[in-house]
Amino acid sequence: MFDQLTWPESLRLQAVNRLAQGLDGAALARVAPVSNEQTSIAHYAEAMGIEALPIKTSYSDLPQTLAGFCPGMIQVNHQDQAGYLLVAQCKGRQLKLLMPDGNSHWCDKTAVVEFIYRDRGYAADPTNVQVLDELGLRGNRLKKARTLLLHQQFAQQPIEAMWLLRTPCAAGLKTAIGRERLGKFATGFMLAHIAGRMALLGGVSLLGYAIAQSLWTPSIVLSWLLAMLSYWAFNALGQMCQVHLDVRLGLIIKRQLQASALRLTPEAQATKGPAKLLGQAMEADGLQHNALPGAFAALNAIIDIAIGLTIAIVIQQWALVLFIIIFAMANSVLTVKFARVYCEWTKQRKQLSQLTIEHIQGNRTRLMQSSPQQRHKIEEHLLQAYWSTSLQFDQWALRLQTLVPGLWLISASAVLCVAIFLSLLSMVQLVALLGAILLVWQAWHVFADSAQQLVRTWSAWQEVQDLLQPDKKTAVQAHALSNIPASNSHSVLNANQISFGYHQAQPTLHNLSLHLQQGQQYLLQGESGSGKSTLLALLAGQASPQQGWLLCNDRDLPSMGHRHWRKTICWVPQYHDNYMFSATLLFNLLLGRSWPPTQKDVDDAEIACEKLGLTPLLKKMPAGILQSVGEMGWQLSQGERSRVFLARALLQNTDFLLLDESLGALDSATSLQILSNLKNEPAAVLLCMHP
Repeated sequence: MFDQLTWPESLRLQAVNRLAQGLDGAALARVAPVSNEQTSIAHYAEAMGIEALPIKTSYSDLPQTLAGFCPGMIQVNHQDQAGYLLVAQCKGRQLKLLMPDGNSHWCDKTAVVEFIYRDRGYAADPTNVQVLDELGLRGNRLKKARTLLLHQQFAQQPIEAMWLLRTPCAAGLKTAIGRERLGKFATGFMLAHIAGRMALLGGVSLLGYAIAQSLWTPSIVLSWLLAMLSYWAFNALGQMCQVHLDVRLGLIIKRQLQASALRLTPEAQATKGPAKLLGQAMEADGLQHNALPGAFAALNAIIDIAIGLTIAIVIQQWALVLFIIIFAMANSVLTVKFARVYCEWTKQRKQLSQLTIEHIQGNRTRLMQSSPQQRHKIEEHLLQAYWSTSLQFDQWALRLQTLVPGLWLISASAVLCVAIFLSLLSMVQLVALLGAILLVWQAWHVFADSAQQLVRTWSAWQEVQDLLQPDKKTAVQAHALSNIPASNSHSVLNANQISFGYHQAQPTLHNLSLHLQQGQQYLLQGESGSGKSTLLALLAGQASPQQGWLLCNDRDLPSMGHRHWRKTICWVPQYHDNYMFSATLLFNLLLGRSWPPTQKDVDDAEIACEKLGLTPLLKKMPAGILQSVGEMGWQLSQGERSRVFLARALLQNTDFLLLDESLGALDSATSLQILSNLKNEPAAVLLCMHP
């Protein structure tokens, strides 16, 4: 059976394309078929605008992994070659597997797990099988005993070659919300709230009618109990939908912010500054805590007002209908006024926060350059403006919370008194009218609180919306994968008439062309500010040229993908833009490789240290290469740290090595030794330095 379900190696990329059809954002129609030998699963998925995340699990955890493994690919053996099982959906103990002929088949998850076990060669020990046979176990008892023995024998054995397909976090907030299918929870919440409110009003009306008419028949009591139970059930359903929405949307926002933070370039971080980034982090937290509670509360209030309006129309209380419309308009005006004041208050608060952070960073310079009389003049001016705006903010918040609910209660009570005095309504209508008045009065209070939360949400969104937008770098060109050249023995990096500038009037680079061949060494010299670091950032993919083309092996960055580009080109930025973690020297050296390291990784790290003259450093360290170097490598000198950064780049085994003044902190003898050793490296080396 599994032979018919397995996709052969020749259809590997077609399998990715078929499996990705259920994912939002997959660029299926824009990606042409390509050669399997030249394109990996991860690369092909990235070109489609999705991710193929490698999954590693263990023998004992495989059943739990498959429960959430959809859509996913599992590599198995197929006719002495690699094959793939395509898991499209999981329902309980059933897995939906896609077949190469275009059909699908539902399989028992246990059967799939056992097939993977057999495919990986996890068979029972013959001695154990013989012991079980001698014990005379039969049927389910024998099956359970064999399963327990297998788990005992292979529990921690790894199971790899599995890929989970998903839309990337950088695809944008709209795509992420569509992927989580939050619309059904929002619809469920609305319907449950409306049904619960109608059940509550029905129960209250029945109770009022029974009290007024002194009718306590079993049918009325039973109807009232049924209405109250319905209200409780619908309320519980609405709360459940709200919790699901809150948790999932919060998770989406956190993922989006994390993806946005990880793709921030050093230039973007320097441009925004720590104060701006800290403000965005704080506003993002406020966005998560205010968005859904405010939206749900506002939705509840609107539904309650609509129900009250409907009741007033049904019993023909047109004065009450008019009051509801007037107060709704007044509430909208108050909300707009409050929003304007709040935005101004938030703007001034951010200015004070940013100024405080900047003064903390430059405190010593400020103390030396500013006179004591003028030192706090700016802060005093901003604090005075902030104090004035805070008073306005409190006044408008108080008006929003009390003005409309109070005037509504007075006006609606007047309408009720007139109806009672003139005997215009029956007892049931009076009870319904009273319930509508109280329901709308409560709704005005809820709406006032929710309006403040929504205003805070809107203000926070204005601050962080650039972080939640989709990553434009994931755009795929139509011909991206259709013309992949045959693999060359030497990689080539070409820059053709590229231009780039931080200011349009004065471009840093203008019509620059460059040709780098793998295995060659190049020297780039220039004065400070001439654009050397900018050029390396462009070549490394940290920034995009504003004009011209940048090609690696005749492919641009969007078609190759950022992951493959970084595996081909390694950039060692200047000293202040590099980093060392508070961990062992070995950990900092092998950041470009998997962890924990193999013995080969350790040997390669020691060889790289020897090439760069770090052997004396290893000998004087008590733990050698396993010695902790402290945060930012404070236990090392600047020259030693520079060589650690260079060794980390060499250990990534890339085709191109871009060095931005990496030898500036070294003496002449050490620099010549390193340059001599770099000549034997297969990678192309581009060294930037001052004349």
